Amino acid sequence: MSDWTVDMETDTVANASLRVLQRAAVMTPETAAALVPANADDAVADASFTTQIVGSIAELEMHAGAWEELEQHALEAAPSLSRTWLLPALKHLGFPTPNLKVVLVWRTASVAQPQSKQLVGVFAAACSRLHHGLPAGIARDWAQLFSCSGVPLVHSDFAAEAIVSFLDQAAQQKMKAAFFTQLMTEGAFWDALQHVLKKENGHYAILQPEERAAYCVDGDVESYLQEHLSRKRRKEFKRLRNRLEEHTEITVETLSPDDDL
Repeated sequence: MSDWTVDMETDTVANASLRVLQRAAVMTPETAAALVPANADDAVADASFTTQIVGSIAELEMHAGAWEELEQHALEAAPSLSRTWLLPALKHLGFPTPNLKVVLVWRTASVAQPQSKQLVGVFAAACSRLHHGLPAGIARDWAQLFSCSGVPLVHSDFAAEAIVSFLDQAAQQKMKAAFFTQLMTEGAFWDALQHVLKKENGHYAILQPEERAAYCVDGDVESYLQEHLSRKRRKEFKRLRNRLEEHTEITVETLSPDDDL
């Protein structure tokens, strides 16, 4: 593995910047065990991973099916790199552009079946040969007006391989550093990244933390309402709901944190 640096800005409910030295692979041992399937060693041993730099919107649209399948098996939700979000943004902003690279990571199951390719990673990076006026190649994840998250889209079973493949591609493009912005320091991708760095003896530093308030409710919602709203107030809400139901049907669906929106 070649020497290199990765600077990543994250967000813990905090936006942070992260520097990685050398090559990396992701997570702590506990997280790694949770992310790697039981038969992963056999699956990865026979597989190969390659990267593809996409040159046009039409080329991206050719992989719609594989892209949607990857979203269904994502390590962590990556809305800004979903097909329904990224494609309109690229079209609106005039892709392709000289500095913007959309990188796909493919897994080939075995040498005997080179046609059986599986999309396991989607990354978008803005590449620059200068950083603050200094000649240092930087690959910065593509954050623009329409970005709502900086989490890369990687497969839950092959997160480490997707990350390493992307970083290898950045090194091949003569990039000496990579920045990940809007990346939360609490989440599956962050854990995976840490595991990669530890495995490859990499190092990182979180820079410019930007903590943001997060409202967390302890226990169930019903208990919370009982504790924080008066009996009169709760009765008033119930009356208002009954009045509303006189005009239309009301449907309430409850989602847990792990449910797919």
